[in-house]
Amino acid sequence: MALVAWTSVGLHRLEVERRDLKADLEELSNVSYGLFNVNVWRDTLTAIVERKVRTLEITDENRAEIKRQTEQLLYQLLDDAQQVLRARNKKAGIGGAVRQFAMDMLVDMESLRAGVPRYAETMLSYAEKPEHRDELAGVVVRQMDQLADSTAGRIDNARIESILRRHGSSDAASCRQQLHDQVESLRLRAIGSMWPLLAAVLLITALVLFNTAAAGRFGLLVMVCTAIALLVNGLHLPMIEIEAAIREFAFELMGEHVAFYDQVLFYQSKSILEVVHVLLTDGDAGLLVVGVLVLAFSVLIPFSKLIASLITIQSRRAPRNRFHRFLVFKSGKWSMADVLVVAIFMAFVGFNGIVSSQMELVEDYTDKAEIITTNRSGLQVGFYLFLSYCLLGLVLGARIKHMVGPDPRPAAER
Repeated sequence: MALVAWTSVGLHRLEVERRDLKADLEELSNVSYGLFNVNVWRDTLTAIVERKVRTLEITDENRAEIKRQTEQLLYQLLDDAQQVLRARNKKAGIGGAVRQFAMDMLVDMESLRAGVPRYAETMLSYAEKPEHRDELAGVVVRQMDQLADSTAGRIDNARIESILRRHGSSDAASCRQQLHDQVESLRLRAIGSMWPLLAAVLLITALVLFNTAAAGRFGLLVMVCTAIALLVNGLHLPMIEIEAAIREFAFELMGEHVAFYDQVLFYQSKSILEVVHVLLTDGDAGLLVVGVLVLAFSVLIPFSKLIASLITIQSRRAPRNRFHRFLVFKSGKWSMADVLVVAIFMAFVGFNGIVSSQMELVEDYTDKAEIITTNRSGLQVGFYLFLSYCLLGLVLGARIKHMVGPDPRPAAER
C-alpha cells in the first residue's frame, strides 16, 4: 500500500507537469504559426527574392534569353506609352488633337521600335558591371521590403511570447526542442512509475484472492484504499490524446528548398473530469444531460460504492439497507465505469483510423511537394489506471460478498 501511495503521488505529479509542457509544445508547433501563417510566408519569399537578386549573374547561357525578355518588355512599354498618350490627347479636345498631330510628325515610333535591340544590349551591359548590379539589387530589395511591410497576417503572437518568456527561450525553434526533450523525459519517467504501481495493485489483489491470512478485513481495506488511489488518478489524469500533424512539408520554390516541420493540425488531451466540465459548461441542454449522467455514473457512484464498501468491511456484516446493498453489490451493473473504458478504447480506435486516413489524403493531394504526415494519438496513463480500477472493483465486490456471507434478510424483504 505504501508503494501504491508513493507511486500514485509521483505519477500524478509527473503527468501534470508533462501535460503542461506538452500543451506549450503543441501551441508552439501549431500550424497557424507556421504553414498557415502569412507572416512566415512573407519572410520566406522576401528572403528568397533578395538572395536571387543579389546573386543574379548574366552568363553566356542565359544572356540571349534575358535579352529577348528585355526586348519584349521594351516593346510592350512603347506600345503602352503610345496608347496612353493617344487616349489622353483624344480626351483633351482641340489642344489634344494638336499635340497628337505634332507627336505624329516629330516622333518616329518605328525608329524607336527598331532601336529596341540596341537599348536592350545597353541595359544588359549596364547590368553586367558589378557596381551597377549591386545598385539594381538594392532597388529591388527595397521594393521587396516595402511590399513585405505592407503584408501582415492576423496572428496574435502574445501566447507564443508568453511561452518563450516562461521557459527562458529567445526563439520558438530552440524552445520547441527544449520542451520536446523535457516532455519525452517525463513520459518515460511516468511509464517507469506506472509499472511499479500496477505491479503493487496486482500483488495486493493476488494476496487477497489466494492468501487466507490476507483475505480478512485488513486486506479488503487495503484493497479499497488501492481502488480509491486508482480511481482518483484515473479520473484526473488524461485518458486519451489525439494529435494530427504534418511532420514535414517540403517543396522547391524558385530553385530554393523550403520546408516546414512538425506542424500540428489538431491536438486534444482530456481527462474524464475535464470532459464532464466541458459538457456541463457548454450551455447545450443535451450535452448538460450527458454531463450529469457521466458525472453520476462514472464519478459519484464509484466513490459512493467505495465508501459503502469501507462501511461494510468495517462492520463485517451484510448491509440491510437497500441503497447500501445496491452500492456495494449491484452498482457495478449500473455504473458506466466499465462501459466508459470500452467507449474510450473504441473512440481511440475510431479517431486513430479517421486521423490516419485523412493524413493519407493530405499526402496524396499533390505530387509537387513532399508531405510526410504523422498520427501521434495514443491512450494515456489515466486510461490504464481507470481500467485497473474497474477490474479491481469487480474483485472487491466479490470478496466482500464472500466475507459477509449470504443476505440475512427474508426472501420477501430482498
